[in-house]
Amino acid sequence: CSGLTPLLGPVRPPLLAAILLLQTGNWHSVVTRKPENARLVALGTAISVLISLSPEITERLRRRPQRGGAAERAADGATEVSLRVAKVSCSVCEGKVRSVAEAHTAVLRCDVDIDRS
Repeated sequence: CSGLTPLLGPVRPPLLAAILLLQTGNWHSVVTRKPENARLVALGTAISVLISLSPEITERLRRRPQRGGAAERAADGATEVSLRVAKVSCSVCEGKVRSVAEAHTAVLRCDVDIDRS
């Protein structure tokens, strides 16, 4: 984690709205005036989408089930334990906590909630 999530988290929605408006303007320009710029605008749109959705993409990739992991182990005699871990504020940190916990043979499943406070 870069540690920027607590700083950038609150301004992310307005930044995403600005990106959407800018990309809409770019595509309007391509459709109405400069169709020859379509490739360049498409590249810019693809990069914008990738960067804008990188937290969600990272989280999705980290949540993929792995063969032989916690989901395949038996739950006989399982005990639920809750732990509070400070400063888990982004999906990357969440994924790291989950992968470390589930790597332990005694852990059947690990649920991590991001601290939004």
